[in-house]
Amino acid sequence: MTAVRVGYSRKVIARSLDGTTSFLIAGVRQLSRNQRDFFCVAGILALGIGISLAMLSLVDAVLLRPLPFPNQEAIQVVWKMDPLAGAHVEDLAYP
Repeated sequence: MTAVRVGYSRKVIARSLDGTTSFLIAGVRQLSRNQRDFFCVAGILALGIGISLAMLSLVDAVLLRPLPFPNQEAIQVVWKMDPLAGAHVEDLAYP
C-alpha cells in the first residue's frame, strides 16, 4: 500500500511541476515580447532580493553574532542618575 501512495504522490508532484513549468515558460515568453516590462520586472525582482539580503546581513551582524570583545561575560553597563529629573543619563563612550 505504501509503494502505491508514494508512486501516486510522485505523479501528482510531476503533474503540478509540469503545470508550473508551462506557466513560467508562458510568462517568460510574454515578458520577452515587451522589453520594457521585462526590465521593469527584472529590476523590481533584483531590488527585492537585494533589500532582503541587506536586511538579513544586518540582522546577522547585529543580533546573531557575538560581540567583538574578549571575555564578554564581564562587560558591564555604567550609567548615572539625574536626581532632579529622576531619569537615567547615559553617556556612551567607545574605548
